[in-house]
Amino acid sequence: MDEDTSSKKFPVSNFTSYKMTYSRPVMKQYNELLGILGRFTQHKMNFDEVIQVSCIIDKLPPSWNDLKHTLKHQKEELTLIELGSHLLIWSLCVGPLDLLGFYSLLKIELGGYRLFSVFGLQNSY
Repeated sequence: MDEDTSSKKFPVSNFTSYKMTYSRPVMKQYNELLGILGRFTQHKMNFDEVIQVSCIIDKLPPSWNDLKHTLKHQKEELTLIELGSHLLIWSLCVGPLDLLGFYSLLKIELGGYRLFSVFGLQNSY
């Protein structure tokens, strides 16, 4: 096996095995994933952006299931930049509410998923 083939396996392995956790800021983890994806470009490996976005959405921590569900069911395809915007908005607005235990109450008070429209997200319900 030549050196180039071997070096291409590391970014693929790093990306597929990466697990996002709730214990670290999601935006920091998102930027780490973007760095790994940047190595794909370095090695001239093509990886469709739609698949990249879908994979990152799948990697979101379990506590982000509401956003994950909403993003997966949008009609239009997201770019990495748009995904980053959604993650930033969620982490700044909903994340602190979730840590304090208010998000669950707010979600119930607003009738469930209507909360997403408050943050400019469209749901498919």
